[in-house]
Amino acid sequence: MLIENKSFDKIVISGKEYKDNIFSNCYFNYCDFSNASLTDVKFEDCEFNECNFCFTNFSNVKLNNVIFKECKLLGIEFSKCNNFALTFNFFNCIIKNCNFFGMKLKNILFVDSDIIETDFFECDLESSNFSKSRFRNTIFNNNNLKKSDFSFASGYDIDPMSNKLQKATFTLPDAIVFFKYLGIIIK
Repeated sequence: MLIENKSFDKIVISGKEYKDNIFSNCYFNYCDFSNASLTDVKFEDCEFNECNFCFTNFSNVKLNNVIFKECKLLGIEFSKCNNFALTFNFFNCIIKNCNFFGMKLKNILFVDSDIIETDFFECDLESSNFSKSRFRNTIFNNNNLKKSDFSFASGYDIDPMSNKLQKATFTLPDAIVFFKYLGIIIK
């Protein structure tokens, strides 16, 4: 079913299953998608504002030009999304216990968000923007972070030996974390 140019306010989809729907140019405001299954659903040119995505099933979900603003995303396996034309951005979101394993996420925005206990393994995050985000127990391993922007981000722990960081931007004092990987002691 194709649904176009519609705004959804305060709908509760919690625990329900949706399959094969296509949403184009839709707005979702204050909606609850927790524990819902969105298998094979396509979101194109959509925006989610202050929505709850706790433990939502994103299996084969297509996210094309999607914006998440002030959303809570907990336990999402983004790596199960459909990778074709995958583009989405996060602004001031809580992203916790999520998995982005092996994803191609060039130019993706994770701006001013709390990124907690989330895994970025073997991702292509070239030219992505993590500025002003706050990290806690988030793992970056074997990623392409070239030209990525971590300006004014805090709490990240990125091993420069296991990630590609050429021309990536970091700011002090948080960039001091790189010294621990070089065996340098600062007093």
